[in-house]
Amino acid sequence: MIATSIALFLSFNPIGSRAVRLGATAQQEQQKEKDDSKPQVSGELGSKTNPVRCSGPPGERAYLNRLRCSDGKPPTYYRLGSYGKGPYGHILDGYSVKCEEKEAPTVFMDMYHDHVEKEPVPGFTIVNDER
Repeated sequence: MIATSIALFLSFNPIGSRAVRLGATAQQEQQKEKDDSKPQVSGELGSKTNPVRCSGPPGERAYLNRLRCSDGKPPTYYRLGSYGKGPYGHILDGYSVKCEEKEAPTVFMDMYHDHVEKEPVPGFTIVNDER
């Protein structure tokens, strides 16, 4: 009964109803932050929406050095630059990765992970160390 009386008082009191609305807004903001913190990964590996995860610039180079073209040779590559936030909330790096016989795709990488990617980006194979 006391709780009902307080709820009625707050709903008729302009200050109380504003506090209730602010509390609801804060809850909505917290839920939005939780939803935003979940990575929205989709698409092919190496795309902006599904970047290759690795550990720092050495991890980026290690991954690219393990890629192989259809002829079994390693591709040439160079860093194109930064490309804004990816699905994990980190800045992406873009690399031009070229095999002799093909046009060079851009491979997007997220270096802020403690991860060693074992899968190749489309159009390549990969050499994985079995240690």
